[in-house]
Amino acid sequence: MKSAGLSRTLIFAALLLAVSAQAQDLSVIVVPPPEAPALAPAAQALLKAANARVPQIDTAGLIEQLKTQPDTVVLDVSTPAEVDDSGHIAAPHFLNITRGLLEFRIEAAVPDKTTPIVVYCGVSQRSPLAADTLMKLGYTKVRNYRDGFVNWKRAGLPIE
Repeated sequence: MKSAGLSRTLIFAALLLAVSAQAQDLSVIVVPPPEAPALAPAAQALLKAANARVPQIDTAGLIEQLKTQPDTVVLDVSTPAEVDDSGHIAAPHFLNITRGLLEFRIEAAVPDKTTPIVVYCGVSQRSPLAADTLMKLGYTKVRNYRDGFVNWKRAGLPIE
């Protein structure tokens, strides 16, 4: 089991080096992405309040954090079907826990509440709410990946 984890970490490190070696064009990132569905006013207010409380990280920041803090848990709160269809951010410590089950499954998956966690979804509508929930549950190093998976993929960054 440890050798599989080491292999995954080495593969991830090689992917990050390859991405770093390329001239990155993060100018393709659009926030919010055009794929983001329109929200009702009440949902917009909830999202705005969560975004104000939760620390945000952009694509360049996430790439840097994965290099400097390889123990970061990258948590996709999309549905398993979405992950199966589109893939997920390539990271050594990837988790997929749908937002609706987060409160029930996170402590078993990440028992140490000081573990760095970056939460994301497709267009950063569910992830700020999930990150806010993690903070309410006592997790202390939580960030929301504000650019979302759609932009990560659009930028040609590593996915699995």
